[in-house]
Amino acid sequence: MLSHNTFPSNKRKRNTVFKKKKSDSRRAKPHPNNVKPPGNYYLDSFEDSFVDTRVTGMGRMLSLLDDQSISNIIECLPGRDLSTLSCVSKAFYIYCQEEDHWKRLCIKEFVGSFQFVKNWQRTYKTMKRPNLTFKTDHIEIRADFFYSEIMYHSWRCLSANLTQWCKKDNVDRREALSVQDFVKEYDMGNKPVVITDVVTQWPAFKDKLWTREQLVKDHGDTKFYINAGMHMKLKDFFTYSSQVNEENPAYLFDPKFGEECPKLLQDYQVPKYFEEDFFSCLEAERPNYRWFLAGPAKSGATFHKDPNHTSAWNACVTGHKKWVMYPPHITPPGVYPSADGLEVTAPISIVEWFQNFYEDDRGDDDDEDGANQDGQNKDAPIEFIQRPGDLVYVPTGWWHIVLNLEECIAVTHNFCNTHNIHNVSRFIRTKNSEKLIDKFSAAMNRHYPDVWKDVSDKEEKRQSENKSARVVFWEKLEQTHEDKPFVFDFGE
Repeated sequence: MLSHNTFPSNKRKRNTVFKKKKSDSRRAKPHPNNVKPPGNYYLDSFEDSFVDTRVTGMGRMLSLLDDQSISNIIECLPGRDLSTLSCVSKAFYIYCQEEDHWKRLCIKEFVGSFQFVKNWQRTYKTMKRPNLTFKTDHIEIRADFFYSEIMYHSWRCLSANLTQWCKKDNVDRREALSVQDFVKEYDMGNKPVVITDVVTQWPAFKDKLWTREQLVKDHGDTKFYINAGMHMKLKDFFTYSSQVNEENPAYLFDPKFGEECPKLLQDYQVPKYFEEDFFSCLEAERPNYRWFLAGPAKSGATFHKDPNHTSAWNACVTGHKKWVMYPPHITPPGVYPSADGLEVTAPISIVEWFQNFYEDDRGDDDDEDGANQDGQNKDAPIEFIQRPGDLVYVPTGWWHIVLNLEECIAVTHNFCNTHNIHNVSRFIRTKNSEKLIDKFSAAMNRHYPDVWKDVSDKEEKRQSENKSARVVFWEKLEQTHEDKPFVFDFGE
């Protein structure tokens, strides 16, 4: 599994036009600083007490700048200046309360060596002045007339009730599944499945070795990679995870845990369904393929396909995760892959996608377009809740997004087997580095020569057929022009 959401940039790109949804009818929690969406400005301006907080607090010139420009300026300030600026006016105070600014300062100045305290601003100030005692909780200053699409929408995502997206569950759930049946029904059919009786047999699960408390006891001083671009001690990360409430949390997402903390490898086994993995013949030169995962609610993975067109399995040991999956031929709403498929443009946070696109994704109850004979939308995704002890199979090429509904601990592997090796080979031949295909080809010829010969022969045949199809197309096009010369037609 790749593409877990990375450290958010202040250079936000929000979707500012929203479709009316059923969930919008429920009144959102008010912003702690009383920030409102810009649509409220017009009606508020008729109130006798109306005063534009931006203009009075920033002056007419600075208030002409949009939110993004102001955030870009504030982003350049050191912590002391950020605190000073927040005292200038209510408008500047509100801009300086944005947690992303303080988060960036913490990561920049302390890297991963900090102990999280309540929020990023409190953490930064505590780390800078360890002897400082906060006698009271921070009291937010409210502004009567302050409007910001970015801040308000970020607050909507931050305060979202995650359970509203947990109703639908349409995935196959299996137990006592034989390898033969798995291959026939799911691997060959490229179909997701949740297997419920494998993870429950692991020491990590049944001996409770992968609870927060036990992991801190056993590996608390070991540093793990966090997707914010830093390494943190496990005990410090769980201190953060247990307190934080932010739209786009940091996520422990370590591809080297097996090398740095080999004891964790003893706590689980690769399931029998996924023992075949041709990338293993690359040994130390194989691409990253296994990740130890941990993170708080709202963390997880934005929409992506697994790297190199591999398949994957994901085992959840603690916590619950919401999955939405689309087959390879359907691009999820709000997701825009590049032509070569190597880059994806999508909403900044996972929650933002659910807020803006999930209802659209499920379709309107009164809209029968696209329904099959069973009344089901043929383009509807597979979605479900992954529970503790559930093992998810992610077939090659499937789009998927994963939202942690609470603090979760999991492990995931990517693999290349008999049923996806043609996709893997084709992808790394055409869209990846030459070094990888050269190394993979050499290793396969050493360890699995018959398999690789079959793959190479089929790929050569496919390329030949594509070339022939292009030649035939141009020949027909030229013949059409020769047989039917162009003439003017005035309709006479």
